[in-house]
Amino acid sequence: MSVSIYYEARRDHGLNDEEKAEVSAIVDRYCTQYPFEEKYEDFCLYEGNFSSEDTVLQGSTALPAGSDIVYDILCYWLECLTELTRYLQGCRWHVNLDDMDLTWDEDSGWLPDI
Repeated sequence: MSVSIYYEARRDHGLNDEEKAEVSAIVDRYCTQYPFEEKYEDFCLYEGNFSSEDTVLQGSTALPAGSDIVYDILCYWLECLTELTRYLQGCRWHVNLDDMDLTWDEDSGWLPDI
């Protein structure tokens, strides 16, 4: 059994072509440069048919349960999410680790509410 990061960005207008390309480039870079030996799952973005009209990005990434490096893997994918959040201006984000909401910090990025 695993735990997952869930993420959603909303705003009044969709992503333009430049934003779509940059989002893909950011995600591809993190997936390609994954620093750990075994990858449980890539950073996943859902395609179309979102749960809300104003959703511009939505996805989830599963983390390996019981791994000695699960915290390191979590931090790595949160770095990716932080870069996306900083790039996509004007979005309202909701990010959670299963049922635990994560908090945005301007300096550090995404942090768990502990």
